[in-house]
Amino acid sequence: YGDFLNVNKGILTVDVTLPVSFFIESTEEEIIAEAKENGVTETVVNEDGSVTYTMSKSKYKEMMKEMGDSVLSTIDEIVNSEDYTSIKDISYNKDFTEFDVKVNRQQYEEGFDGFAIFGLVIGSTYYSAFDGKSGEDLQIIFNMIDETTGEVGQMPIFNASDSVWFNFISGLPTAQKSLHQQLAVKGAWKS
Repeated sequence: YGDFLNVNKGILTVDVTLPVSFFIESTEEEIIAEAKENGVTETVVNEDGSVTYTMSKSKYKEMMKEMGDSVLSTIDEIVNSEDYTSIKDISYNKDFTEFDVKVNRQQYEEGFDGFAIFGLVIGSTYYSAFDGKSGEDLQIIFNMIDETTGEVGQMPIFNASDSVWFNFISGLPTAQKSLHQQLAVKGAWKS
């Protein structure tokens, strides 16, 4: 399940292959035209319906910067939102695979602010996948930190090889209950 897209970084170009599920409502002509409009050098619709884009390294870096900016925007929205008052701060590593989320523990455990993290999970998962991570290497870790005590809540690692998580990120509603259980880290704090 972790190989829902494939990235091959060459010397001068990068090939990105996206699965057919990304293009369910698009025609081959639309896919190629949009890619050309966005500066993709070559677009191939494969026999299985997946699409391989070939782009320059600079175009790839530009795409990754845009995706990274989107993750940063999501972090800013969560931290500064009046809707998620239990979340006080979010720090992250450079490739968006590990996050430290400072929370008011009581508010966090009693509310639904964990759902705010969902958007961050999606954005960082896509960033990691487009960065070339797949399978067991494509995982996102959230350390939920009590702002008062410094205790760390144990939150499950979101891993693309987990079929429940993969189904959810692919848009299947059957995993929503499992996601809710993963985001509610009640009673999982340690010193």
